[in-house]
Amino acid sequence: MQRNSPLDKNNIRIQILAKRERMDIVLAAELAKTLIAKLMPIISGDATTVAGYRPIRNEVDITEAMQHCADRGQRLCLPVIEAQDKPLFFRRWRMSDVLEKGRYGVDVPPIDAPTSRPYVVLVPLVAFDRSGHRLGYGAGYYDRTIRALRALQKPMQIIGVAYSFQEVEHIPADINDEKLDVIVTDKEMIRCL
Repeated sequence: MQRNSPLDKNNIRIQILAKRERMDIVLAAELAKTLIAKLMPIISGDATTVAGYRPIRNEVDITEAMQHCADRGQRLCLPVIEAQDKPLFFRRWRMSDVLEKGRYGVDVPPIDAPTSRPYVVLVPLVAFDRSGHRLGYGAGYYDRTIRALRALQKPMQIIGVAYSFQEVEHIPADINDEKLDVIVTDKEMIRCL
């Protein structure tokens, strides 16, 4: 865990992203495999729809986890950015589907893919702390999305996914920041709520 003095979110983001960018790709693949083995038992088998993500900027690659979910009959979906100040929405996705480039160059299902509401959301993290606070890239998309989904349905699972070195002592949080239910790393599973 990285110990931090009272750093602001941007300084934490810069430090952790720099570490992630320097990761060896072979080590990243090994750690992702270890993480997925810890992740799969946590994803509710009762959840009909699981939202994942396509990794960018050296995020943990959860493609294998998404394949496991599909193999056990769960529908998959991926997040799509609609507008700057809105929550993400989700489009259905099958592993064999061709993806398009969305906003910020993120791979998304094609525009004609049906929308879907997930019951499990796998959230990529830039940094996290043990209380379930997370840090993303700073635009607030996942915070708005988690808040909107929680208002619509219970139960649901919000699972953060990160390498263990992305843990910091404290993420400064404000009223707009949503906590995670669980965080899964290559070393452990942390229950937050």
